[in-house]
Amino acid sequence: MTRTRNHTTGTIAGGKGIGVAPGAKWAACRGCASSACWQSDLLACGDFFACPTRADGSSPDCSKAPNVVSNSWGGGRGNTWYNDVIEGWHAAKIIPLFSNGNSGPSCNTANSPADQNAKEFLLGQPIKPGVHWKDLRRNP
Repeated sequence: MTRTRNHTTGTIAGGKGIGVAPGAKWAACRGCASSACWQSDLLACGDFFACPTRADGSSPDCSKAPNVVSNSWGGGRGNTWYNDVIEGWHAAKIIPLFSNGNSGPSCNTANSPADQNAKEFLLGQPIKPGVHWKDLRRNP
């Protein structure tokens, strides 16, 4: 797991006073290789979280789907190829979280899929209340 994924997992499910849901169970799916995030891998991970399976793809058990899926990836603007996964998660009562990106601070600088759908939660990093990191991306 990379530093970013360690950070986002700890922010969600940390312990000892850290995290918004300390002690929560978590699972991971490698949607991004060390140098790229391929659409096929991200789509496969999206399907996995909608209905988890064993590592070999056998024994699907949709009752083990998570309540929340955190996605710390994105790229480009106006890309709709992940929207079906997001809609599937909504149908399964899964809350999608997406990073907003780090190339702001102007409006319309969020990456897809964070720029696509008002039904997802978008996360950015404020420096302190009312002050945002200069590179935080934004939607209108």
